[in-house]
Amino acid sequence: MEELFETAVRKKFRYETTKGLITTEDLWDMPLLSKNSFNLDILAVSLSNQLEEVKSFVTSRSKTDSETKAKLDIVVHVIDTKLKDAQNKEQAAVQSEKKQRILSILKDKQDDTLKGMSEADLRKELESLN
Repeated sequence: MEELFETAVRKKFRYETTKGLITTEDLWDMPLLSKNSFNLDILAVSLSNQLEEVKSFVTSRSKTDSETKAKLDIVVHVIDTKLKDAQNKEQAAVQSEKKQRILSILKDKQDDTLKGMSEADLRKELESLN
């Protein structure tokens, strides 16, 4: 994949979007989906459609076809990476929420333990903290 990105940078790939031409670096700033037509999904479909327009892989393959394929591969990689990042972020949020719940329950249990102690034991515990 690294070779592909090097090719994109060296050949200065530009991607046709509804907002004009964008660079390979700009792909990372595009949303996966959006209400307007400026998103990675629509760009990938457009590139895929361009490849499907090829009538023959023997007589009409051109440099443009391989460049379009490379562009599609890059866009798909960006999409896959962004999806994985979103999934990881969601998992981290779930784990963080669970951790907070566990800490809250532990605090409640510690409070219950302290409440169950006698006054004399509480005074000893308090003195040991000074």
